Amino acid sequence: MSVDKKVYLTFDMEWANDNVLKYFYNLLKEAGVPATIFVTHETKWLEIFRGDSQIELGIHPNFNKLLLGESEGNNYKKIFDDLMRIVPEAVSYRSHSLTTSSGLIAYAAQKGLRFDLNNYVQILIYKFFRKRYNMIRPSYIRFDWRRAVLYIDESKYTKRAGDSECCYGSFLE
Repeated sequence: MSVDKKVYLTFDMEWANDNVLKYFYNLLKEAGVPATIFVTHETKWLEIFRGDSQIELGIHPNFNKLLLGESEGNNYKKIFDDLMRIVPEAVSYRSHSLTTSSGLIAYAAQKGLRFDLNNYVQILIYKFFRKRYNMIRPSYIRFDWRRAVLYIDESKYTKRAGDSECCYGSFLE
């Protein structure tokens, strides 16, 4: 799979009600763009999303209550398992608050998830820079819609000394 010079649109469902999901879906259809939707809950819209070849579903687990000590009997495995029951075809996940740990990554891989989308880096990065547990873990690119930059031009990046398996860079105006 080539990921060079591509933009991936991803959206977190965030417990949106069905009216909001309908509005959102109509916007996606109008734009005609593929997207990944990270699911938080069961809704009739999941079947509509599943029927659309332009949409891929991932899961959006919320571990925040665990971190705050308000788990009410939940643990990270139950949170993953509950969402995987809703979206058994999921291959990707992004946690609320981008919560991650080696244990979460290992369990996600065990559940068959291949893409961990919990990195957020506010500098532009040219290539996917890390593979863990046979999982691709891309860095986010902060996208400024006002500038309408649709892909990253490698010639505008510089590689840092000592970077061997990755290609970090800073945008040069």
